[in-house]
Amino acid sequence: MSKPTWFDRADKLHRAIVNHRVYRGQPVDVTAERKPYGDDDGIFLAMGLAGEAGEVANEFKKWMRGDYTREEFTAKLRGELGDVRVMLELVARYAGLDLDEVTEEKLAVVEARWRARGILK
Repeated sequence: MSKPTWFDRADKLHRAIVNHRVYRGQPVDVTAERKPYGDDDGIFLAMGLAGEAGEVANEFKKWMRGDYTREEFTAKLRGELGDVRVMLELVARYAGLDLDEVTEEKLAVVEARWRARGILK
């Protein structure tokens, strides 16, 4: 399966951020091949994903306590969900996994479980 067009841009951006964080002040070649990420990138990516998911939850909290109208909430959530999706794709790539394949496999397992219970036909 081919990745969405935004994926390569997100990957390039992540590499630039990590390279800047690790090699501050030195030129960054974001086209350089790496395996697909460096050894310390896993923690960086996992923490990024957790942080973005926390921001989604925070937007729900603010909406529930009345800080936003439904329209304002939807606009804020849209931005945060984009961040989560990008980080999730990067975490999957770090692990050498295709997120689309992982999702298809998981859906098959869950569908089988609900069919066995007679809930899903």
